[in-house]
Amino acid sequence: MNEYEFESPVERAIEWDPQPLMEATSELGEENQAIFEAVIKNNPDLFELLDNNEVLFAATTPVTFFGDSLILLAGDTNNTLFFEGNTYGYESLQVWDSYPYIEELMDSGELNDNLVVNLGTNAGLDDVGMETLIEMVGDHEIYLVSTNSAVEHRQEVNDVIDQMVEKYPNVHLIDWYAFSEGHPEYYDGDDIHLSPEGKIEYAMLVVRTMMEVENRN
Repeated sequence: MNEYEFESPVERAIEWDPQPLMEATSELGEENQAIFEAVIKNNPDLFELLDNNEVLFAATTPVTFFGDSLILLAGDTNNTLFFEGNTYGYESLQVWDSYPYIEELMDSGELNDNLVVNLGTNAGLDDVGMETLIEMVGDHEIYLVSTNSAVEHRQEVNDVIDQMVEKYPNVHLIDWYAFSEGHPEYYDGDDIHLSPEGKIEYAMLVVRTMMEVENRN
């Protein structure tokens, strides 16, 4: 296996014996134990990165993941941890085309209290476009993911995100740019979309950022 190859969560689960971890969590209550066993079974690599409180927080916190193909392709990984979450990712989605999708989610009640947004990969962002989206969503807690994808407008995207975090008290930064810097293995060969390992690290960063925000509030 070369330095950029990574087993999928399913492959890892098939060949890895989860019994020691299950035994280690056996005293934590029946309901919690069921959560741990489900995460261990479906994504042992992610389980090993998180502590028990982080696993429980992720599994019980309603969150909607929304955005472009980065969100779409990370959905299978996120589903192994965020049991109260849902994912709406669309290929080549731009912020200026996202409003009907957001409105539909709000009208249907599918937009959870916490919203993770990954946009800007395809054509950048601007402040007006992001302000429109944020003001549509209202008083939800909004988490904007900075980008480290190899696109020419990367700095522009991250600058706009920083502006939104500074301007709106309910908007928070998930700093994927800083976290993934120096880790090319977090990306597939195109240096734009996440590798299997990158998706696991991404999910971990989302959990830890959301917990930090909740502890501050």
